[in-house]
Amino acid sequence: MPQNRRAFLTDALASGTALLATARSGLSGAWAQGAQPPPDTPAVIWKTAGDVAAKARAFNKRTAKTAQYRAICQTEAGVAEALEWARANAQSFSILSGGHCFEGFSQSETAVIDMSAMNSLALTPDRELVAGPGATLGEMNTATDPISYALPAGYCPTVGLGGHIGGGGIGLWSRAYGLACDHLLSARVLIANGQIVTASATENADLFWALRGGGSGSFGIITSFAFRLRPIPRATLIEMHWDLPPAEAGKFLTAWQRSSYGADRRVTSFLYAEPGAPGLLRLRLRFLSIADRATSFAAAMEIYQIARPVTEPYISEGTFLQVSDRLWPRGYMPEGYFKFASNFMARTSNAATWESTMKLLEASRGAGQALVLETLGGAIDDLPKEATAYAHRGAAKFLFQFETVSRNRSGLDKGIPIMRALQQSLSADTTGGAYVNYPDLDLPNWQNAYWGDNYERLTRIKAKYDPGNLFRHAQSVPPAKG
Repeated sequence: MPQNRRAFLTDALASGTALLATARSGLSGAWAQGAQPPPDTPAVIWKTAGDVAAKARAFNKRTAKTAQYRAICQTEAGVAEALEWARANAQSFSILSGGHCFEGFSQSETAVIDMSAMNSLALTPDRELVAGPGATLGEMNTATDPISYALPAGYCPTVGLGGHIGGGGIGLWSRAYGLACDHLLSARVLIANGQIVTASATENADLFWALRGGGSGSFGIITSFAFRLRPIPRATLIEMHWDLPPAEAGKFLTAWQRSSYGADRRVTSFLYAEPGAPGLLRLRLRFLSIADRATSFAAAMEIYQIARPVTEPYISEGTFLQVSDRLWPRGYMPEGYFKFASNFMARTSNAATWESTMKLLEASRGAGQALVLETLGGAIDDLPKEATAYAHRGAAKFLFQFETVSRNRSGLDKGIPIMRALQQSLSADTTGGAYVNYPDLDLPNWQNAYWGDNYERLTRIKAKYDPGNLFRHAQSVPPAKG
């Protein structure tokens, strides 16, 4: 680590290293009821179930919970205080960074260790970023925009940085620069024995490996990050829409897959499919590029010539932040009942397969169905799959996100079987993998789907740093036995 960055980090993290007064191996027995939170301190503010603020953090009404206690941590020391209180009072807890979780793993009916207030962002003299776990992607982009650098990360601005890195961090510029987790330089982590340790390539390197794609909430509580940034002086967004019948949509999707995967790695594209007018599919394609104009427009024109869009392409050029805001406005948070699923795709699906899927999607009108496709490859695959805990390098060509949404629970329950049928229609072309940042509680063999051959190593690291399984949720990594 360069000396000037080391000094900067020392100043930026001046809250100090807090050690828990008691280092138990884990919570035992039934969870206690009726514990009283301690008085507020400058390090942590306590909220109870009656607090309006405690009810306002849910993203998905399907998984919404109101915590009996919410520790709103202000500093690293506050995180340690909150964890020690939960441990001393035998309270189960969840960990919330600054965003949301599709399956509600960051929520609890008992206690939440909430780090949304720990959202500081500071640029070092080396153009690196020191970030609190509660910072969102939108806040981060705003902080880095003035120097025309950015962290290659996801596109939803309300996603919390802490959870995003745990899944690897697929995003806008992954094809150009790699995953967000590939840019992590170090992290400070509160582990189960009560210590706050540094995880980096030279300190606790096994923990550092696990934090980059090994899922969130398994190995400890990350209290700060340091990232390497990448130059993004200008960006281009090109958007086009099509209304096509299933057969034509099928041919189009096959052609798009072939073209997008073979495109210059500085160009990536996202395709959204949903029912349109009766008999038609509405396809919306977004190109994001940091290439020169000629390369950007050539990639878009290749798709334009496959099928003429409904209107002429929408083109926006500007800074990374300007283009990101046009892609997804900052602060936008949808509200409703959601269910999501994902698959990594090993190959391009043929037109007949896509036609079958599009017929199912077109017939689902009114059921809240949508399909989102992201092109992978490029710099993601420059590293071997064992380089980080993210296990899908090389094999995965596309990421598909299936979603169903409704304004009420009964509508969602009707939509979920349709979503599963859509997912099954493409299953022959999948790798068998799924994206841990799009968790799915109904996923069979989720351990292998999320982490493949990396799972066993994750359980060994878990056993080293959290043998008592203190940090856990429904799909967290358990410690290896023996």
